[in-house]
Amino acid sequence: MKKSPIALLTLTLLFSCQGPQPSQSEDAASPPEAEEAHAHDHADHATGASMDPSSEYMQVPDSAYVEFLNLSDGDSVDSPFRVEMGAVGMEVRPAGEMVVGTGHHHLLVDMDAMEAGALIPNDESHLHFGLGQTETDVELSSGTHRLTMQFANGGHFSYGAGMSSSITLHVR
Repeated sequence: MKKSPIALLTLTLLFSCQGPQPSQSEDAASPPEAEEAHAHDHADHATGASMDPSSEYMQVPDSAYVEFLNLSDGDSVDSPFRVEMGAVGMEVRPAGEMVVGTGHHHLLVDMDAMEAGALIPNDESHLHFGLGQTETDVELSSGTHRLTMQFANGGHFSYGAGMSSSITLHVR
C-alpha cells in the first residue's frame, strides 16, 4: 500500500524519538521504549519522504547556526573522540514533536549537508541524536573523515545547509 506524504509525516512524528547509535557514548543510553520507536523510525526513514521547505516547521532565523564546540577543521584526533555540538538561535529538543524554532542534531559521516526538507536517513553514516543530546563519543577508522553536523526539526527533516557545519578530521 502506498503511503501519502501526510501519512508518512504522521508516522514519522509518532515514532521519531531515537536512542543513540552503536558508535555513540553509553552515557546517552536510551530506554527500551525508545529502542522500539527507533525500529519503527528506521523503517520510516527508508521511504525518502520530504517536507516542504516553506512549511512553518522548516523556518530558521537568519542568525541561527550550528557549530562544533570542541573540534576545528583539520584537527587530528584519536578514536573514539568526543564531539560537542552547539546550536545558536534554535532550541535543542528531543525529536517527535514539531515545534517551531526547535530541532535536534545529526552527524553525517563523510557526507555534506542535506537539502532543506529532506528526511535524514537512519544508518551508520547518519547518526541521530533524537533524545536532544549535544555531545557524544564517535568511533571512526584511521584516516581522513568529513563530519557534517546537520540540524533537523522534530520529524528529522533537515533544515538544510544553513543549519549545518562541516569539518575534516584526521583520525589516528
